[in-house]
Amino acid sequence: MNTLGNLTLLEKGYNISALNNHFQKKKASYEKSYLIDVKNVISDSNSWGKDECEKRFDDIYTRLSQFLYPE
Repeated sequence: MNTLGNLTLLEKGYNISALNNHFQKKKASYEKSYLIDVKNVISDSNSWGKDECEKRFDDIYTRLSQFLYPE
């Protein structure tokens, strides 16, 4: 699934160790990340599917919109 909600920035070393593994294997790398979005959203999840991706997309979209177009 190639959507913004399913893409994750990771530090280089963690990105290499996560690669294209299944979510449960990637989660170990996510938990070590210093990036707040990764730690707060992804590492707290027990599964990662369409619903989680859509929820994360909505969250990213909202935060980005508020940043770019503050009221």
